Amino acid sequence: MLVRLLLAAAALSGAAPAQAIAGSFSLNPVAPTVPVRLTCTDTTGLGAMLPSPCGWFQIHQGSQAGPIVQLSVGCGQVIVPVAPNGTFSFNWNQRDSTGAFVPPGQYWFEVLTYDPAFTSRRTDWFPISIQAPPTPALTATGPARVGMVTPMQISAPLEPGAVYAAALAFTSNVPLVVLGLQSDLDASLTFDFLQAPVGALDTAGQSAGLALAVPNSPFALWQGAHVQALIAGSAGLQLTNSIAFTVQP
Repeated sequence: MLVRLLLAAAALSGAAPAQAIAGSFSLNPVAPTVPVRLTCTDTTGLGAMLPSPCGWFQIHQGSQAGPIVQLSVGCGQVIVPVAPNGTFSFNWNQRDSTGAFVPPGQYWFEVLTYDPAFTSRRTDWFPISIQAPPTPALTATGPARVGMVTPMQISAPLEPGAVYAAALAFTSNVPLVVLGLQSDLDASLTFDFLQAPVGALDTAGQSAGLALAVPNSPFALWQGAHVQALIAGSAGLQLTNSIAFTVQP
């Protein structure tokens, strides 16, 4: 049933824009007040241009259309080149421009880049969840690597025995809505590259066997992937946080 719902949502949506930038967070989900780091990687192999050292990102609260979190960050307006498959990053201490910690919830990083010739302006999105247990959470034991398997786990202590379905998308640029729930995955949704994507949580509310399996192919290198799970339990349908991966050697 959960798989059919996810597939139906994907079928009703248009194709998602290709992802120019892959991204991964140092922690996701992250506990309140704990600093996080977003590391971005050029996926095109051609490089990218950033509109100033701090002008390439904005953080939106709640959704892509949510209010922008004002930050006390200032820098000169210069173009910063990124090498082919090069990386760039931003550290966030979960504080706004007043120095106050933002409340728990979901936050969307909007990443703006240009191609090296400045012929196109690209926007990619990366959601992060600020939450604490026992909120349903999806975690991974390590990064994604070519030809390797990365174990993942769903933890929902208040939902023992709940049925779950995990899915993968190559971007989060145009998120799907599944039965009124705003997901972090878009129309590139697939169950490929996941091991044990459907199952039931044990008596402690933990999954077993879920993993990301990256093909042993050079075409996967530096590409991005987003994974999220949908849980059907006593509280109804719930989405976990998503995890954004960048495939490494």
